[in-house]
Amino acid sequence: MLKGRLGLDSAKVPHADRAGCLYLARGALTARGGTLAFLQGAPEAGDALSAGDYAIPLQAC
Repeated sequence: MLKGRLGLDSAKVPHADRAGCLYLARGALTARGGTLAFLQGAPEAGDALSAGDYAIPLQAC
């Protein structure tokens, strides 16, 4: 039903592991193609994400 919708089929974070709140640091957050896009900068010790471009599916209520 949701295949290809909201970027769920290509997301790097499995749907079952997602939470309602995100904490993002050292990067840029933009809107792109109906999803949020986060470009992570150079990580520091303790950062959970490695450098890269992450799509964050967004669903309006």
